[in-house]
Amino acid sequence: MVTQSDQHKLSFQPKPMDFRLFCENTVELLEASRDSMRIQLDYEDSLENNLLLDGNLLRHILYNLLSNALKYSSEDSKVVLSVCNLNEGLEISVVDNGIGIPEADHGNLLNPFSVVPMFWVFQERV
Repeated sequence: MVTQSDQHKLSFQPKPMDFRLFCENTVELLEASRDSMRIQLDYEDSLENNLLLDGNLLRHILYNLLSNALKYSSEDSKVVLSVCNLNEGLEISVVDNGIGIPEADHGNLLNPFSVVPMFWVFQERV
């Protein structure tokens, strides 16, 4: 399967947005769809609120990172979404206590045509 970005159909369209509200709404949607309240939001105090960002792209990225963190973490663990200023941009991190990805598969994480074997997920959950 080739993604839209691989076909050059995905465009970057930044617009001013309330980033804190954007993150809160994304977290709310995820928690509602999973019947869970496990995501903690941490913002740096000096974080600018009105930022020039592409909401569509960022929503896909955050949703993917957070849903994977929830999916592979135990029901009683927290997932933390942290945002802070970094030079001329933002640093967004998602921290969880999930089962992780085996070190042998780390080299394939950013390869869009590589699939990390999932058999270890089921071994860890048994």
